Amino acid sequence: MREKLRALRLESGLTQKELAAKLNSTDKSIWNYENGIATPPYEVLIAYTKFFDVSADYLLGLEDDFGARTATGGNVMRDTNNTQERELLELFRTLSPYLQGLTMEAVRSWAKKGGDSSQKKA
Repeated sequence: MREKLRALRLESGLTQKELAAKLNSTDKSIWNYENGIATPPYEVLIAYTKFFDVSADYLLGLEDDFGARTATGGNVMRDTNNTQERELLELFRTLSPYLQGLTMEAVRSWAKKGGDSSQKKA
């Protein structure tokens, strides 16, 4: 969990002090959570989920970045060795919800066609 807490904070461009102010906590508490010294109480866990718009299951490692349940607690961004997959996911996350929807429609369409690259124009 500590890695996810730190990653979410860093992805948001916040310092520990800034996040603490937003969560009505202290920077020492944030540091303790991120370094595995302390486990956040459920009230703080709820505050994290609301602030970062993620599920508690995600923070606890019970689901991956796509919301799929995982028995291993795997993290798609960490577990994949494919840099293209990582880049695709990182870029996708920067898109607006509208563009994410359009992207998903296009990818689904390509997948239905079997991802046949022979249709590619020269």
